[in-house]
Amino acid sequence: MPPIPSIFSQKMTDTPNHPEDDEIDLLDLLLTIAENIKILVIGPLLTGLLALVGVWFWPATYESSFTLNAQKALIFDGVETKLIQPQQISAIAVAKPTLEAAAQALTTTNQSDLAQRILAGAATSSVPRNTTHVLVTLQAPTAQAAHDMAQALLAATLKASRPQGEELARLSEKLQIDQAALENARTLEARLDQTIKQGKSNVEELAKNYAALLGAIAVQTKRVDEHRARLTGLSEADAISKPVLLTVPSKPRKGLVVLMAVLASGFALLLFVFIRKAMRNVSTNPETARKLALIRKALGKDN
Repeated sequence: MPPIPSIFSQKMTDTPNHPEDDEIDLLDLLLTIAENIKILVIGPLLTGLLALVGVWFWPATYESSFTLNAQKALIFDGVETKLIQPQQISAIAVAKPTLEAAAQALTTTNQSDLAQRILAGAATSSVPRNTTHVLVTLQAPTAQAAHDMAQALLAATLKASRPQGEELARLSEKLQIDQAALENARTLEARLDQTIKQGKSNVEELAKNYAALLGAIAVQTKRVDEHRARLTGLSEADAISKPVLLTVPSKPRKGLVVLMAVLASGFALLLFVFIRKAMRNVSTNPETARKLALIRKALGKDN
């Protein structure tokens, strides 16, 4: 019985494997690179040198920053009440009234140019991820200017974190009322305590009133502490890091600019070399000519 031909054996015989083709293509690429090694080396080096010269004359930008611990909370009976939050302080730091206050402080020290710069958007504020901090950064053409603007904005931000105007008057009045009520409650507590110890009245009834009074005193104490915390806002103690005078500019990053220029020019020259090689082979290689025709057709350049 003659053997039955297999479909798989037919496919394997129809598509012969020629590993030398891949080797020839690789050798062709290496040969092309070797023939153009000078332009592939000298070109990126010259581009990097030009980028270095250009970035040398690029105006430098200096930064100065400060970080605030921007969360205050009050815990009562296991319940946390957030009085100040990072997002709130982050918005306050770059709010128009805060920037104007910092600009006013700079103007009084004969730094009107820095006052205009800080009003023009030289300050940025952010809340680092998974933290309760606020990072405020100032940018300026010189390190001293960035430092002075950061100092002025830090003082203005701390002041702006405290109530102003009508809000200040309202909270101050509530604090006085609650403080008076707390003092009266503590006076009554002392009297009840003395009465219970003397045993002149119904001790059981007095004990109930005394327990209720202690609860009221705790609530009133929380209210007083909350008012005080809101009136205090943030202080110098909440500044985790203060502005420092940095001598190294943050922009431009000269090394990165030169490296990107060298890599980009090297890639462009390598692409140019391969395209030029392919164009030269068009007249001698019909297959290459066919592929170029398909590329032109795909790009819509074939008339």
